[in-house]
Amino acid sequence: MKKILLMLSIILILSSCNAKTQSSLPALSIIKQTLNTEISKDIIVLSYPDLELDKLTRVTLELPRNKNISLAQSTADSLLSGKGAEGHFVPFNSKAYIIKAEVSRDMINLNIGGDFSELTKKELFCSVISLSNTLCELEDIKYSYKGNNKK
Repeated sequence: MKKILLMLSIILILSSCNAKTQSSLPALSIIKQTLNTEISKDIIVLSYPDLELDKLTRVTLELPRNKNISLAQSTADSLLSGKGAEGHFVPFNSKAYIIKAEVSRDMINLNIGGDFSELTKKELFCSVISLSNTLCELEDIKYSYKGNNKK
């Protein structure tokens, strides 16, 4: 809700900065689209490392999602923000954000950003494992490894 209000505030500020009244009409259509978006409730499974970084724990949550955002991106956002992570290590210490998420042919291309310089190698490794395990729980994403099968 805070993101929607922030977005609306930015749109209103940008439209008020423009001297032409006609140019504020596109901003109004964006506001209407934002207010009319459908919200769905999804049951998702997030994999969080324990505080000792020894094992993963699966946490099942029911979370609202804007239907304009893919389930994969919404799930990754929930994991990276630490929803339901009480007593667990939050991947990337909640410093990661999603730049782009695309699902195609059972695979996801997920670009994340953030400052990971303070993470230990083990924290970084567990963060990646946590993210990949969480996303492979989704129906649209399949885990597969095509290694060298030479005998």
